Amino acid sequence: MRNVICVLLLMSLCPWQNCAGLPGGFRNSTFAEEYAEDWGYITVRPEAHLFWWLYTREDATSLPLVLWLQGGPGGSGAGFGNFGEIGPLDVGLQPRETTWLKAANLLFIDNPVGTGFSYVTDDNAYAKTVDEIAEDLVAFFKEFFQKKPDLQNVPFYIFSESYGGKMTAVFAVHLWKAVRRGDVVCKFKGAAMGDSWIHPKIIVDSWGPYLYSTSFVDDNGLALVNESAANISAAIAAGEWKEATALWDASEDVVGEVTGGVDWYNILSPIPEKRHLEGKRAFRQSQSIRDKALRKLYQKHVAVHQKDALDALMNGPVRKRLGIIPENVTWGGQSAEVFINQEEEFMKPVTHAVDFLLSKTTLNVVVYNGQLDLICDTIGVEAWVQTLKWTGLPSFNAAKREHVVLEETGDIVGYFKQYKRFSFYWMLRGGHMLPADQGPATLQMLQMILDSK
Repeated sequence: MRNVICVLLLMSLCPWQNCAGLPGGFRNSTFAEEYAEDWGYITVRPEAHLFWWLYTREDATSLPLVLWLQGGPGGSGAGFGNFGEIGPLDVGLQPRETTWLKAANLLFIDNPVGTGFSYVTDDNAYAKTVDEIAEDLVAFFKEFFQKKPDLQNVPFYIFSESYGGKMTAVFAVHLWKAVRRGDVVCKFKGAAMGDSWIHPKIIVDSWGPYLYSTSFVDDNGLALVNESAANISAAIAAGEWKEATALWDASEDVVGEVTGGVDWYNILSPIPEKRHLEGKRAFRQSQSIRDKALRKLYQKHVAVHQKDALDALMNGPVRKRLGIIPENVTWGGQSAEVFINQEEEFMKPVTHAVDFLLSKTTLNVVVYNGQLDLICDTIGVEAWVQTLKWTGLPSFNAAKREHVVLEETGDIVGYFKQYKRFSFYWMLRGGHMLPADQGPATLQMLQMILDSK
């Protein structure tokens, strides 16, 4: 463990860059706990290197370990997930009152290889399938838990967002098998898939009904959106996965046209006319993507989240403080290639992996979704859940739906339903990036999931 102990107190501390061993910028925090940090690289294949960043509480062995897997693919967990959503500091280096560090130790991995500060030294080393991504993560954790034996016996959970949920479903299967073989030593307890791209066809088919139910399209607009979704379904049925990805982009164009530019991540958010101005370098990098459809998809689902403030933070103060980033590696510099290499994988479903987790393991399996998310809307997520072959599905459907109540206020912030090891959370007034939209509610949900037996 690096000798970096950080204390969040009700006092003002010096700026990060001027404080030896302190992340700094803590002001008016109510999170008066000590935590330690560590970070590094693990080589998962000869040309593939994954960057990780670990936050552990002073009472680390009495708390679970939560791994956060970001989406994209190519979105940085150590960057966006950490500073943008659930880490102890925000992008302005101010304390986050709803950090998940209040409930668990946190591990961020820039995954797949080439994401964030992770990198490859050979263009052939990018992962091309979610199974390859999963195997890289298994290799990572085989070494990680050897490095951190004190964490081998704490409950280990995977939480995720978007394409990270797709990766989580498949990785959880691979990790479960690796633990059973004895290749990885850890106390694997559960996997949670948030606003996740699990069954793309079903999700895309739901865009029209969701937009119609929320008044973004009329009957004519609904027909156009449904027609574009049908084109994707035809390509998928023919096994034309690259074509299905291109048609996914075309369908998003239709949605943008008929709605006037609804926000894919929170339907109630206004859209700036030129979102690319918020992430200049990332959008410049996207020009290297020759395929127009892939370029547009990357711009909408990865580059737009590598905004200038986060880019400057990660490639400036963070990079300097970490002190281990190779000179030729730029945070986010290979993310476009990460995205491109998943071209044939984007539209493939992974419900088979969720079925395996429910039928063949003892893991807790969680699906949670933000009410205002469009890209992975709740209608579509509920629909793919209903396609599961899991024998417990009828009993889950018959179970009573309960309230998620925010302890501090008594407000209902969501609903949940549980049967045995499977639970579903409907979270209100939040979109795709649920922890960013509804921090207190999502922290409450996290605690409920970790407390679930």
